[in-house]
Amino acid sequence: MSSKAEQDRRIDCLTGLNSRLDLGDTLQRAKEGTGDLVSAILMLDIDDFKLVNDTYGHTAGDLCLRAIGKVLLEFGTLHAITFYRFGGEKILGIFHRRDCGMKETVEALLETVRRTRIPLKGGQSISLTASVGYTEKGTDYQEMIRIADQAMAAAKRRGKNQAACFDEKNALS
Repeated sequence: MSSKAEQDRRIDCLTGLNSRLDLGDTLQRAKEGTGDLVSAILMLDIDDFKLVNDTYGHTAGDLCLRAIGKVLLEFGTLHAITFYRFGGEKILGIFHRRDCGMKETVEALLETVRRTRIPLKGGQSISLTASVGYTEKGTDYQEMIRIADQAMAAAKRRGKNQAACFDEKNALS
């Protein structure tokens, strides 16, 4: 397979983030000890994204996903996080450093998303919020993804636009 075709499979064409296919390979390499460290996992979901599509149309929704992808790529470079489009408007992040100040980093991520203005056609612009769940607990990466997803759902239930974490006691905070 050509390198261009392989790159196309590994990068989500809409967001510019790594693809779910690449996520599987990354986690497998980490498990085998041949890849980058996975110190924590977060799950980010854009709040009320269906409302964006319903109000402004799917073209505007695509613009939002592109803008958020760009923001996350920049944020990830600064904070040693690799982001993957997990599905729809759900995005998974892998932290590659230990002791990175998870809570502060996630709060900075939420603030970065809040401050992002997305220009739409006709001179309008919108901003988005996100809910994030994260965990540093565990070495079973599929379990960490499940826990981060549950924490993200808890953040949504609490009112959205916030983060939730499963701490080392497996209690939600």
